[in-house]
Amino acid sequence: MKQTAKVLLDGLKELFGAVFIALWEVRKLLLLWVTLILSILFMAFPDDQQVGFLYSDQVLTLRTWIYFLTEHLILVVLAWVIMLYERKFTISAGYFLFLQVIDTIDYCLTYADPWFFSEITFNTIKCVSFGACIAVDFIKIYVGSDKAN
Repeated sequence: MKQTAKVLLDGLKELFGAVFIALWEVRKLLLLWVTLILSILFMAFPDDQQVGFLYSDQVLTLRTWIYFLTEHLILVVLAWVIMLYERKFTISAGYFLFLQVIDTIDYCLTYADPWFFSEITFNTIKCVSFGACIAVDFIKIYVGSDKAN
C-alpha cells in the first residue's frame, strides 16, 4: 500500500513538474494571451456609470474608462515581453516598460491632460526621453565599443 502511494506521489510530482516546466517555457506567449483577454475585459462593465479623474475635469463612462485602462495595461504587458526578449538594448527595453507603467498611472490620474498648468503632457515627456534613451543605448553599444573600430 505504501509502495503504491509512493509511486502515485512520484508520478504526480513528475506530471506537475512537467506542466510547470512547459508553462515556464511558454510564459511569454501566455503573457500575449493575457493581452487578448484584457482587450475584451471592458465589455463586462456597465456603460451607464460615470467615472472622473483626480487631476482632470474629463468624465468617461465606466466601460470607456476600463477600455482605456486595459489598453494601457496591454502596452505594459507587451513592454514586459519586449524586455524579456531584448538582449542588446536592455536599458531601452527596461525604460520602455517603466514609461508604460508611469503612462498607465498618468492616465488614471490625469487622463493624459497637460501637467502643471502647461501644455506639456506625459506623452511628450515619454517620447522625448525614450528617444534620448535609445540614442544613449546606441552610442554605448556601437560608438563606445570596439565594434566602432
